[in-house]
Amino acid sequence: MGCIKGSLNSIPPTYSNLSQFKGSWRLDIGLMVLYQMTLFFSVQMLFVIFLEFMPKTYCTDDDYCYKMKNKCLTDFDRTPDSAICPYNSSNFNDCVKEAKRVDFRSAQFDYQQDCTGLKHFSSSTATFIGTLLGNLVLGYLSDTIGRRPVYIFSICLGVPAVILSAAINGVMNFYIFRFIVGFAVAGTLTVGWTYASEMITPSRRFRLRTFPNWVSLVLLHICDMPLNNGRIKMNKRSS
Repeated sequence: MGCIKGSLNSIPPTYSNLSQFKGSWRLDIGLMVLYQMTLFFSVQMLFVIFLEFMPKTYCTDDDYCYKMKNKCLTDFDRTPDSAICPYNSSNFNDCVKEAKRVDFRSAQFDYQQDCTGLKHFSSSTATFIGTLLGNLVLGYLSDTIGRRPVYIFSICLGVPAVILSAAINGVMNFYIFRFIVGFAVAGTLTVGWTYASEMITPSRRFRLRTFPNWVSLVLLHICDMPLNNGRIKMNKRSS
């Protein structure tokens, strides 16, 4: 009987009794923080919609303002006087300042890739191709060598790629790093989410996964408030 009792005591804890151990709450909360960091990085897949952003109007170096036809800054028909900001208008300087205002400089604004041979292959396409390939490769590797090493590899690969895509100039460099970001997001979003869900104590999964998602939604609305005001101003300007 003593041997049987000792054997039972040596059995490792299972998911059903893991919550009884001291410190399990700290482990679960730490995993949820890791999960939230994964979501923050994976939101790169939403940022691709801003990579192609261009303002409605713009002005040349000699303050000739025009309405954008497409995403190319040089594609406009120049007339003797601007229809947006006439040279003899009383508020000419203010009009030029407003027409030349750019809410943020996107990749399209800086690199003008749609005005080159890359017109039909955007940086967003490169990102999604990387995600597709990453799902195939990293999904297979996570089932083969484990989710944790694949998740750590994805984070270590993706975060530097995001930084380098903004720090290193050149449209081809930007495309390469955006492809790597998409590849890494496939590992963090799919593998990381599964890894965190499996490691959290089952009795706490619903609570710990619901509350951070609610907080993220509230923060998203708070961050969207100034952007929404800016969007309203842009609509007024273009009308």
